[in-house]
Amino acid sequence: PKAAPAPAPKEAALVPIKEETVEFTAGILGGAAGLVIGGPVVAAIGAAAANYIAKGDSEIGTVVGAVSKSAIEVYNYLARLDGKYELLNKAQASLEKALDKLKSQDSVDPEALKKVEDALASTKAKIAEINDEYDLVGSGMTALGVVGDLVEKTIKKVGELNEEYKLTDKAKDALNSAIAKAKEAAK
Repeated sequence: PKAAPAPAPKEAALVPIKEETVEFTAGILGGAAGLVIGGPVVAAIGAAAANYIAKGDSEIGTVVGAVSKSAIEVYNYLARLDGKYELLNKAQASLEKALDKLKSQDSVDPEALKKVEDALASTKAKIAEINDEYDLVGSGMTALGVVGDLVEKTIKKVGELNEEYKLTDKAKDALNSAIAKAKEAAK
């Protein structure tokens, strides 16, 4: 019997940048901002408002869409980087395990031992190279900082729109009306 083929390395799932995912991400960002600002009720209102705004053609809709698209791009970039880094870490762990197993044998072929040690050193060097090249921690912090700045600008703009159009009050009134109707219907 033939052995099953080794599974292909798992690639990080990337989020496609299209209208639906940008709008969905806007809702997530709006919900997260609402949760930070005022808890679960404001989170629900923020998610709905950001999603609605992202679907519009207004200036704020363009800004919210751009923030959402940027958040998706940052996520995809970090996911690709994480996939490369994870694959190398798995290779390193596998080589370390093989090296330990080889060293634990009674008669060790010095040439085989040298090959495994060289492969392990090469893998560690590649991990260090990728870490230095991409500055994983620094890039992640910068990316999060950019997204944070964009989210902050969006929150300010949403706050301005809320003051101008009283969106929170309208949503709260609609929610209270729906609750009252549900209570009435339940009687």
